[in-house]
Amino acid sequence: MKKFFNSSLESENDGAYLRQQREGDEESKPESSSASVSASEPRSDAKIYIAIAFVVTLVFGSGILIGHYVIGNSDSSNNLEFQYDSTCTEPLVNSMDDRDAIISCLYDVNLKEDVVVPWSSDYYETSQVFSRFYQNYPLAIIYVRTEEEVAATMRCASTYNVRVSARSGGHGNSGNAVSTGAITIDLSNMTAVATNVSTDEVTNVTSAIAMVQAGNTAGTATYFILKQTNFTYTVPVGQKPTVGMGGLTLGGGFGFTTRHAGFLCDRVISIRAVTTNGDIIIANETHHSELLWASCGGGGGNFAVVTEFTYSMFPLLPEITEFHYHIDTTNVSSAAIAMRDYQIFSYHLDSRATCNMEVASQSSANMTGIFLGTVEEFEDVLANLTTELGEDLFPLEGWDLKSTTYIEAVLDLSGWETVTLESLRENFDSERNYYQFKSFLLQEPLPDIAMDMLLAAVNLTVPNVGLVYEFQSLGGNGSAFSAVGDEDTAVSQRKTRHCLMLKSWGPNLRVGENLFGEMSNLSFALDEHIVGSGAYVNHLDYELWNYERAYYGLSDENHWNRTILRLRAINELYDPKGLLDGLQLF
Repeated sequence: MKKFFNSSLESENDGAYLRQQREGDEESKPESSSASVSASEPRSDAKIYIAIAFVVTLVFGSGILIGHYVIGNSDSSNNLEFQYDSTCTEPLVNSMDDRDAIISCLYDVNLKEDVVVPWSSDYYETSQVFSRFYQNYPLAIIYVRTEEEVAATMRCASTYNVRVSARSGGHGNSGNAVSTGAITIDLSNMTAVATNVSTDEVTNVTSAIAMVQAGNTAGTATYFILKQTNFTYTVPVGQKPTVGMGGLTLGGGFGFTTRHAGFLCDRVISIRAVTTNGDIIIANETHHSELLWASCGGGGGNFAVVTEFTYSMFPLLPEITEFHYHIDTTNVSSAAIAMRDYQIFSYHLDSRATCNMEVASQSSANMTGIFLGTVEEFEDVLANLTTELGEDLFPLEGWDLKSTTYIEAVLDLSGWETVTLESLRENFDSERNYYQFKSFLLQEPLPDIAMDMLLAAVNLTVPNVGLVYEFQSLGGNGSAFSAVGDEDTAVSQRKTRHCLMLKSWGPNLRVGENLFGEMSNLSFALDEHIVGSGAYVNHLDYELWNYERAYYGLSDENHWNRTILRLRAINELYDPKGLLDGLQLF
């Protein structure tokens, strides 16, 4: 049950930078570009931000939380002074002297020009996250370039008991990549990518790995991995190229290859991370294995600041199939039947295909996806599925099948018309709007009444404004996602068939808030009729009262308790002072 509460960054194209950085070779650091904050672009003071500085200082002293959608006050039952829950360590920042001491500490970590403070001219701009719903007021933003700078920043925060948030892409559904009163560690300068493909001469087994620093987006990581492997290997990222690899991986990470290749976090072999006491560690199967486990689906901002991921890549065929199937939903009863049939069809489909369904208006719905094989092979899959189910749910003549390459399909299915191969490295600021997500992890097909509610809701959608929903296919016939054990990673919802995502967006705050309210009402109504569902941790949701169970729970009560207790223990081990600003902490 839910309860209502009112880069365009150039990457080093080989492993030299990654290796040399660890050896302290300062000359090997990548140059920052115009899209990132550069030491060659000094920040000038602006009088208007001096006022903000005083406001932020008042926030620290009075305990008022500004930003993050809700404004609290000192009379609230929750202590909101520089924190989001009453269990947070009491901050020491209660005066201008404390504030100045922290900022001085950060200046010692990095070039002064790479630390943004409330009186910097670009403070407002750099405090943005991708969703315009949020405008928060951090104590400072530091643009780090090395793990050592991350570690030194952590030590500053620990000395003064200041909350810390890490920003990879800033797409988080809660907006907490930048938090009021906290230090934001921006990783956008840490964008090295290195790949290695080798075959053992004795066993003839091929190993294909990619080392990706956490400042990369899904777009930049995909771009450099494909370029370096001559378009023969990749990792399973999501649909939008601007999503940061840090948050995407730590919370799971699904997309159009999930049923074949699993969640992005399922491909993680090891991580490099910085703990809140400033230790730089490598977590793999033999060292800090519990941190590795928690970082594969446990959610971002809960355990450590991850600076680099090592993934196992999967091979690509030179020819694949992009498919589309248009459904006329003008007739509501026919639309409900199509939605029911989709949930059966996509679950039993060959695991080389991940078939999603989006309903964006009352007149149409679309099934789209990728099949990692030829058009002829996909046609055979459809014929075999018709025989298996005893019914031709979606006749062959209704399919639009396109023989293409993987990268062309990725670009075509991004949802943004201007996406090209080279533009995968851009920030797409023009696509920012007032958006929010809610999610249900479905272990059973939706009941009829829930489908009727969904179909009734899409009448709010008009161009550039809308409330839509999408089914992301996860489980089923041979799915790599389902093949992972319930306790092998922190993603314990492995019995999930589909992730139902509710999406609202608008061009301005007023419209966005109204649509978000409609989406919330729909979510609460659906919750009364959807049994045994969870929520996707990458769609962090303030309105979940039992969020731990929603994100990590199963119908098995004992398993849920084990998972939560394990995550809490790992959180306490690596973040004993509660400095990481995960908002919904364990």
